[in-house]
Amino acid sequence: MKREFLRDNGKNGFDVMEEAFALLLSCPPSMLSLYFLGSAPFVAGFLVFWSQACNDPFAKDHLIERSLILAGLFVWMKFFQARFCVALAAQLGGSDPLPWNARAILRTVINQTSLHASGLILLPLSALIALPFAWVWAFYQNATNLDDGTSEVRHLTTQAIRQAQLWPLQNHLILLVLPAFGLFVFLNWMTLCLAVPQLLRMLFGVESAFSQSPAAMFNSTFFAAMLCFTYLSLDPLIKACYVLRCFYGNSLTSGADLRVTLARMARITVLVLVFLLAGISSAPCQESTHAKPVVTAENLEQAIDKVSQSEKYTWRESVDHRGKSPGLFEQFYRTLTSAIEGLIAFLGAVIAQLLKWIFGRQAPPEDDPSAPGWMTPQLGLLYLALAIVASLLAVAVMRFLRNRRSPVTTLSVALPARPDVRDEQTGADELPENDWFQMGRVFMDQGDLRLALRAFYLALLAHLAGRSLVTIARHKSNRDYENEVGRRGHALPSILPSFRENVAIIDCTWYGNHKAVPEMIGKFVANLEEIRRTT
Repeated sequence: MKREFLRDNGKNGFDVMEEAFALLLSCPPSMLSLYFLGSAPFVAGFLVFWSQACNDPFAKDHLIERSLILAGLFVWMKFFQARFCVALAAQLGGSDPLPWNARAILRTVINQTSLHASGLILLPLSALIALPFAWVWAFYQNATNLDDGTSEVRHLTTQAIRQAQLWPLQNHLILLVLPAFGLFVFLNWMTLCLAVPQLLRMLFGVESAFSQSPAAMFNSTFFAAMLCFTYLSLDPLIKACYVLRCFYGNSLTSGADLRVTLARMARITVLVLVFLLAGISSAPCQESTHAKPVVTAENLEQAIDKVSQSEKYTWRESVDHRGKSPGLFEQFYRTLTSAIEGLIAFLGAVIAQLLKWIFGRQAPPEDDPSAPGWMTPQLGLLYLALAIVASLLAVAVMRFLRNRRSPVTTLSVALPARPDVRDEQTGADELPENDWFQMGRVFMDQGDLRLALRAFYLALLAHLAGRSLVTIARHKSNRDYENEVGRRGHALPSILPSFRENVAIIDCTWYGNHKAVPEMIGKFVANLEEIRRTT
């Protein structure tokens, strides 16, 4: 009977997650190092690829070679993840993992490359359809777990499909709970990384752009790094869950789980017999030195009551109806579901009070206990639908009458105020490049050469930002922009001297005591035009 239940429904998903967590805790460091030896290089390469694609204006020129390097790191990761899962399964079954040899390594690389290349396409497609995603996800996880280097691609595919079809309820529960748990892991990583610059500033006096402006960390590269850290934290647990699923799936025909249980019971039995034999051998010595106490039924009952009421047995009060305490993931799931149920109940109560306030109270007569309350759900929905329809009709009639009777008038829209170039907080991204340039011309005509230089400098920054040579940020200094132009504009070496000369002009006139003269403005505008022509 128990085997039939296991075949049809499988173990509870929470139990599988708890066993996976315990399995990871029992792993030796050398086994966990297999996973991180394969995954850490790929994650680092992905972050470098992402950062260069977002910040390097010439990233498309090196796209092919960088993509090939990232693909090689992906195959490297899948190979070591397969070895890690095989080692986990061997530890679970109480056997030694298969030794490494050139043939097994080559076969594993071929299998993982062949199968997971299609996963990059099928997994997003199955997520769009939503329904088969759990089976597709389980298939690719099983393709990694079952690859011990002895099976060909066709046989490995057949095994992975057969294991993915087992226990869909358990599979969906794992995919429901672990991503929700991963959301909190992501938030923890983000909180830690946001706190590190502030801690370095407070403890060691290390000042950085991130401690001065924490908002500067909120960019696409930062969120990609947090997702990668979350992946490295959560993926070993996911791998362990599907290793357990494959182990129990194979045990339906091989009985491996029974052999492991019997071996564990045999070890426990041997230990119990050893302690019993030790107690029997020491019994004559105790009888020779101590008189045998007289045990009566009344004394025995009092001793049992005293022991059962001690604090070491109070844990039984928190045991659930299944006979064991809820685990970590089950407690997390219960807390999350209770919070959602409380939120739904609160919103329902608010809506009920709102409907009650709108339609009034219709209390049933006290002598009719079978009469409904002030409003049944069906009646409330009907009233709400009627109110929405009446509101829409009223709005339509009002618009029709207004358009019919009111003359057509032209609305005047207030134009946004022009940015103040005197304000240090004014950024170059507040206006287009041409608008800043025209503003500089206006200031020159008015004779205010200092403000004209400031406007021309903002036009220069706006032009460089439009060419992805700088990124505008309020906390950056002129020196930061100069370093950024030198780093991103390495393919255009002629623009850096012109930009440095313009920075020197704006520093000595806007921040220094030098007076802006027409010669300076002429040189500044000439450098600006040269940079515009070059880029």
